[in-house]
This record gives sequence, structure tokens and C-alpha cells, in this order.
Amino acid sequence: LLHGGFLGLQTVPTSQWGGLMLTVVIAAVGIAGALPLGILLALGRRSDMPAIRVLCVTFIEFWRGVPLITVLFMSSVMLPLFLPEGMSLDKLLRAMLMVVFFEAAYIAEVVRGGLQAIPKGQYEAAA
Repeated sequence: LLHGGFLGLQTVPTSQWGGLMLTVVIAAVGIAGALPLGILLALGRRSDMPAIRVLCVTFIEFWRGVPLITVLFMSSVMLPLFLPEGMSLDKLLRAMLMVVFFEAAYIAEVVRGGLQAIPKGQYEAAA
């Protein structure tokens, strides 16, 4: 409904979104985007290849070590300063991207813990 064009409704710009709808959109996009990324990061953290393992561990530990409020502040205030001249991303898009990265790091740790809980014999039997 917020996109517009449905039943003659006009488009509502994202700068005017607020409250429950904004929370639902950010949470849904965050979970949907973070789940596949988190699974890949968890598998990368358990990888035998050192380069992939180091990249995944660095990503996970960085995002888990920074508070969410700092991440959101950086996305709204600092990130536009690092973008090329003339390029701008919507504030909502920047916030959703940072929430996806933040949640992916936590999901990666949950998945990694689940994989480590599998007994070695069960793991070898499945392979």
C-alpha cells in the first residue's frame, strides 16, 4: 500500500514513513537478507580455507563488536560522506543494509553454534 498505484493511492515517500510500518519493513528486510548471508558466513567461518575463514571471522567479529545504534548513526550521517560525488542512497535503504549486516553476524554465530552441536559421528555419517 505504501508503494502506491493501488486503488488510486499515491506513493508515500520513504522519508514520511514512520512507526509500526517502518519497523515492520526494516525487520522483514533485515531478517530476509540476513538469513542467507548469515548461513554463508557461518559456513565460511568453519571453512578449511584460511582466507575465507579470516574474512568471515573479521566480518562477524566487527559487526558483533559495534552497537546497533552506532551502526545506524554511521549509516545515516557518515556513510554519505564516503560515497562518490553525486551518488546518494535513500536513508531507509542505508539503514536496511546496515541492519542486514548487523543481523547476519548474529545469525552466523547461531548457525555456527548449531553446526558445532552436531556430534562428530553424526557429521561423518552424513558426509
